[in-house]
Amino acid sequence: MVGAATTSSSRRPRGLPARWRLRAPADVGLLEAGVGPGADAGPRGGPGLPAGPGRDRRQSGLRAAGRWWAGRRDPADPEVSPQATRLDGLPPVDVLVGDRDILRPAVETLAERARDADVDLRVHEVTSMFHVWMTRAIPEGRRTRRALVALLRTTAASPPG
Repeated sequence: MVGAATTSSSRRPRGLPARWRLRAPADVGLLEAGVGPGADAGPRGGPGLPAGPGRDRRQSGLRAAGRWWAGRRDPADPEVSPQATRLDGLPPVDVLVGDRDILRPAVETLAERARDADVDLRVHEVTSMFHVWMTRAIPEGRRTRRALVALLRTTAASPPG
């Protein structure tokens, strides 16, 4: 439900013994960000889905997908729900989302939380695109995949810090 790609740098988290430090990502690219088991109009789901015909069916489908995604874990577990994850300390984050994506409201919530945590989060919205458009064999999907590759290459080539 969330696709992510990272590029790493020599930056390492502080405050840990050297042998425990892992290479920290220099940038995170998210596809369909912000969804998790709570991505509905419930108490943990942020603003929920926009009103309109079929809203109840969409919410029901999101809840079912969220339960599948969580498996045996609690839906509030940060490992499965980006909306429950602490954002402070994250490297810059690029989010690709369609303006007609069913999860677009969750991206807004994620962006607000990132601002509150002083995380550099950039939303790249693609006009007239729907959920998972970038996986489809359509011109917009191909353009988005090329843009993501270019973004990752640029980030990987940038000096850390």
